[in-house]
Amino acid sequence: MTTAVAVADPRQVETRLVSQLATLPGVKIRENHRIGKDGQFETGPLTVLLDTTADIPAIQSMVDVACQPAPIGETVRALTRLALMTAHQTEWSEAKLSAYTDVLADYPGDAVLETLTNWHKRGNRWFPTVPELVEVIEIKARRRLRIRDAVRRAAA
Repeated sequence: MTTAVAVADPRQVETRLVSQLATLPGVKIRENHRIGKDGQFETGPLTVLLDTTADIPAIQSMVDVACQPAPIGETVRALTRLALMTAHQTEWSEAKLSAYTDVLADYPGDAVLETLTNWHKRGNRWFPTVPELVEVIEIKARRRLRIRDAVRRAAA
């Protein structure tokens, strides 16, 4: 059963996931923080260590929930709203819509919907390309994607 994904702040979702995972037995999460080239505080590489006492299926379940894609209908509605608020060079087609939704289904729904909902609010006049969306979404969901990949490796 698919549940609706609210437009949530992806940082809060990630912080909650990291906090929940850190309380589980057999799970250690290490994050390196640094000052970036632009002088801003950045989160560096994240390492997830799972020892033999870790309940991998339970951890996988938690991560899967945090990385759940948005229902396709919500993604289509957000794309449609964005198309109405921005300029674009080509007309929408079923193939174009399908290409966007296929790619966006690989990312956490809250990060996708937040990006689509706020794209025009960031001064972007033009409808984004898939790579532009993916770049922003990956930044928003970076920690979750790293955690998901680490847990998948541990489960393999």
